[in-house]
Amino acid sequence: MSTLYIDGEKATDLIETLQSYITLYGDSVRIEETQYEYDNGTYLGVFIDAPEDDMQYAKRVAQEVEYEQRVEAQERKQYEALKAKYG
Repeated sequence: MSTLYIDGEKATDLIETLQSYITLYGDSVRIEETQYEYDNGTYLGVFIDAPEDDMQYAKRVAQEVEYEQRVEAQERKQYEALKAKYG
């Protein structure tokens, strides 16, 4: 859906935002504790069971590609460091 930062926010503002999601998407809005893909930590996510439109799909794919490129670069850097160290 979208990023919803709640740290330091007033509960009334959070409720208002969630209510606007419920108004738009009805009972398909849910909150789940989810594990980060790249870390051992977890976060609370707001999810909607609804099909993606073309713009949402393109944004998600771009984020996935960016994440994969970042991981690849980190792995390449680590590989090169180990290669330089051990030959």
